[in-house]
Amino acid sequence: MSVHTLNSWVLVKQIDEHGNVSVRIYDSIKGGFTNGDLWKLSSAVAKVVQLRSDEDQRLTRWYSFHTANSEYLGWLGAHGMTTYTAGIFKQLSEDAESHGFRWEVMDAAETKEWVEKWAEPEKRAEES
Repeated sequence: MSVHTLNSWVLVKQIDEHGNVSVRIYDSIKGGFTNGDLWKLSSAVAKVVQLRSDEDQRLTRWYSFHTANSEYLGWLGAHGMTTYTAGIFKQLSEDAESHGFRWEVMDAAETKEWVEKWAEPEKRAEES
């Protein structure tokens, strides 16, 4: 399983013509002076885990999002897109409709609510 640390990210709902919803991660990877921004769209999120701090074991605002083949580590404070990746997402959204589904971006409040609803607390080895 590959692990990715999210940069600026949003959760997006993929809604098919029957109203079925899957949630995915759209990550905006900020480029440097010599290379531009990149983007990544995950497969459907299957599990969310709220991570604990190493120092005092308290739950943090960091979450681990699990998909079929990857794990994405994201901080709730990094919600968002770059201008470039927002433009790419707009094109993806327009193309999606011709394939029988649509995309909806969750705003920061909806993301926080969804994550807190579905997240389970991280279990440490000594808890298993």
